[in-house]
Amino acid sequence: MDYQYRAEPKSLAKEDERASITRVLSRSAWQLRFPDKLEEAYVEYRLSWLRPRAIAVAWYSLVVNLAYCFSDYMLLPEPVSNLTIGVRLFIMNLFLAAVLFVAYRRMAARILLAVYFACYLVGGLGVVAIILLARLHQVAIPYEGLLLLLMFGYLVMGLPFALATFASAVIFAAYVGAEVLSGFPMASLVSNAFFTLTAIVIGAMGCYQQESASRNNYLNRRLATLSHEEAKNQNESKSRLLAAASHDLRQPLHAMTLMTENLEHKLVEQENKRTVQHLRKSLSQLGKLLTSLLDMSRLQFGVLDPHLKPVKLKPLLDQVLRDIDPGKSIDLKNDIVDDGLCVSTDTVILLRILRNLIDNALVHADASEIHICAEVQEKAVRLSIVDNGVGIAEQDIERIFSEFHSLNPRKSGGLGLGLAIVQQMCALLDIKLSLETSPDKGSAFSLLLPRAKGVGKEGFEVEPERQQQAKGLKRVLLAEDDLQALESAASLLSSWGYEVVAVSEIDAALAALRQSEFDLLLSDYHFG
Repeated sequence: MDYQYRAEPKSLAKEDERASITRVLSRSAWQLRFPDKLEEAYVEYRLSWLRPRAIAVAWYSLVVNLAYCFSDYMLLPEPVSNLTIGVRLFIMNLFLAAVLFVAYRRMAARILLAVYFACYLVGGLGVVAIILLARLHQVAIPYEGLLLLLMFGYLVMGLPFALATFASAVIFAAYVGAEVLSGFPMASLVSNAFFTLTAIVIGAMGCYQQESASRNNYLNRRLATLSHEEAKNQNESKSRLLAAASHDLRQPLHAMTLMTENLEHKLVEQENKRTVQHLRKSLSQLGKLLTSLLDMSRLQFGVLDPHLKPVKLKPLLDQVLRDIDPGKSIDLKNDIVDDGLCVSTDTVILLRILRNLIDNALVHADASEIHICAEVQEKAVRLSIVDNGVGIAEQDIERIFSEFHSLNPRKSGGLGLGLAIVQQMCALLDIKLSLETSPDKGSAFSLLLPRAKGVGKEGFEVEPERQQQAKGLKRVLLAEDDLQALESAASLLSSWGYEVVAVSEIDAALAALRQSEFDLLLSDYHFG
């Protein structure tokens, strides 16, 4: 059968990206450069988290710099402190303020990176200038502040390895030059230079490890995103396939059901009527089997999405009970008398759960009585379906929720999917399902549903009972694009006394509505 479904080709761009990522992950780890397109994407990713870090670093540095200004004022001679405080306030803090300005104004990330890099470089050169000013005024000042700044730039600021290393090399060269210019003793200079260079090497190694880990993390995140998108696309494809298969398989079955019911009304001989009734029961059983298989497939593929809304419980249950085969000799008790009692659920899925549970009681448990009751709790409603059937032995309780398992397959004639579907649909709606049963004493299935405050315009409304014979002539517009179903439904409605105008296209339906008035519109759910 042609399902009118065509799988979309995979995105070549995404396949190329996946291949590129795989190649990068398998190559030598020391390279800190991706292919052009991947490198551009990584740079954008890195800059996306640089802004909040730059803001935090800038505020912290401002506070520390102000603390150093106070320390210089208290500890250094006034001529020296005036110079060092000027460097901190009007050079170093000026660039820190520029970082905050660019970050808070949400300027382009690359502008932020440039200002951030300049701030680090100027900060390092500012420390070198402070050391030089102190040396020229014969004031002993330690160089450890420069070491701290280098470590801060490498490991805290989050600058790329190349930029951090370049700035640190410039700062180191400036420091050596400043010490030579100030006449600092050569032995002390060599010692300080050695420790400063050691700090740079350690910082560079740490910065390299950080960027390498960041790049690998980005690649793995991107692979995970691509896999997620691929899985999502596959689920969407499966959803479209199932929808197409469901429609194409149900349509001829629906048409045959209408034809059978139409034929039953036209037959006179009882023997022929009984044959048609048997045929109708077989078609009904086939429809249930098909519905079960399609439901299970949709659950397994994860393409069944619940749409929760407030639903009136009593009308919904009335609809379920009305769908029971009238030929069944069954005593039904519905204790839910509060018409305003509402739960939050997906109407279609909950209907399927309830129908499966009642069908299980009728077919598998051989019950002659079904009692439906509701216990209202503070934030939930416990809905119980109790039957007086054969019950379930303890060793069989787990098995009845397994797929394709039936305790009495010959009698039921089904696939053993009913309770498996119930369990999976309850999990989908986050409904707690419980069972109390014992052999020869019946079973009680309970559903714990979240209570809702009220129901709006989209609340569940009970379908009107079918009229077997119209009271007077009623004009009906029947819209159905399946010609077999259209013909069968039109013939059946006519036999009930309706005047039927049947159309198979949307334009014809709109034209008919413009030309005359109708009492009833019956349309295929996917018509047009």
